[in-house]
Amino acid sequence: GFLWYQGENNMRSVFGNAHQQRGYSCALSKMIGSWRDLFSVVPGTTDPMAPFGIVTLTMAGGDGYPDVGGMYLAQTGGHGVLPNPDMPNTFLAQAFDLDDPYMNNTCSLIGCVPMKVGNASCAGCEGYADSVTETKSMGPIHSRVKKPIGDRLARGAYSSVYGGDVHATGPVLSGCELKGNELIIKFNQTLLGTDKVEVGDYYRPTNATYLQILTNQSLFCLQARAIGKGSKTECVDDGTGK
Repeated sequence: GFLWYQGENNMRSVFGNAHQQRGYSCALSKMIGSWRDLFSVVPGTTDPMAPFGIVTLTMAGGDGYPDVGGMYLAQTGGHGVLPNPDMPNTFLAQAFDLDDPYMNNTCSLIGCVPMKVGNASCAGCEGYADSVTETKSMGPIHSRVKKPIGDRLARGAYSSVYGGDVHATGPVLSGCELKGNELIIKFNQTLLGTDKVEVGDYYRPTNATYLQILTNQSLFCLQARAIGKGSKTECVDDGTGK
């Protein structure tokens, strides 16, 4: 089978969806099919429907701005979950919660990585600096945290490919409903299985995982694009391929 840990530079393309045969969603599903075809040309080698595992991106780094959520959706062909009709015999390992643990640390921010021997302001940063320099990384979006990703890929393969009795995905939204001043969020119970969803208090630290619900359908935008160097964005895909 195959494991695909894709490059974040694809964030700059149109996400689209596989059903409309448009954008990154379509390109990824077609690539999976072409790889299977090419590797199975010789009979008795690779299975024509060889399993294909995909890793999502972490949240760190500027490459994911402003629509990394849309990129997650595109990595499933626009379906929001793997496998699906456009991407059969595939599985997903989520990595959005596995940011580089060495980012945004005080020692890095004050310029003590690599360690500046003799600099009084770097006192206490020795262990941290050693850890950072000994574990190579190409940047925050390429997290050093690889074992949990491997564990999740193995779990996904075991569940989706090898018939294991485990749940291979986290909570997947199936809908929401606004009743008065209450928002009811629904999850795919089949995918959730016996797992439970825990909702934290809204005042938790700002770097926690976000869940955003849009209640005004007229404002829906599948993919936004930054305008200039400011914080303004424009919609480039409203979900209908426009």
